[in-house]
Amino acid sequence: MRQGDKDITRSDTLFFLAALVALGLWLLAKQPVTAMILLVTVGMLGFIPTIRKSWNRPHTETISTYAINSFRHLLSVAALSHYSILTSLFPAAWGIANGLFVALLLIRRKH
Repeated sequence: MRQGDKDITRSDTLFFLAALVALGLWLLAKQPVTAMILLVTVGMLGFIPTIRKSWNRPHTETISTYAINSFRHLLSVAALSHYSILTSLFPAAWGIANGLFVALLLIRRKH
């Protein structure tokens, strides 16, 4: 961390604050579906700075890691015996997000 890249932008700070607000709402949520939606929202907001960094420097991320994550999340959706927002939203969202991120990395590496 000391010698790492400290390219923190205003948008990174804004997404961090939005994630904190969503996390606070998640802790207060009494409805399971609302809590799940907020949980996924927090995760996706936290992923945006990685997307921004990788747009500019696509070779700094390992494609295989995100491809495997996409596969495992989508596989877990396929393995569900009962589909509902509560059981499928998290793995479906992350499976799709990781798959799209792999596509972004591949496209950006060609440019």
